[in-house]
Amino acid sequence: MRIFLPFFFFINFDLIGQEIKIKANFIEDSIQVGDVVSYNLKVTYPDNIEVLLPDSNYNYAHLNTLINYIYLLLMIQYLTMMR
Repeated sequence: MRIFLPFFFFINFDLIGQEIKIKANFIEDSIQVGDVVSYNLKVTYPDNIEVLLPDSNYNYAHLNTLINYIYLLLMIQYLTMMR
């Protein structure tokens, strides 16, 4: 472990999460049951990053397939570790 530890200091990690700034706030300061809630969302990010924000008009069907595949792989890995 001591042999590999000094090498970690020379690795340059590019943190994409630090480049994305999200600011959100509600328009009204109070709401009642049944009222529509309005909020403001501002996202700033570099031009070379593609950001996917949730939207009710977007079709996320292809992501469901990907999520199911990842879940299946994680379950297989978990079951093989249990043996």
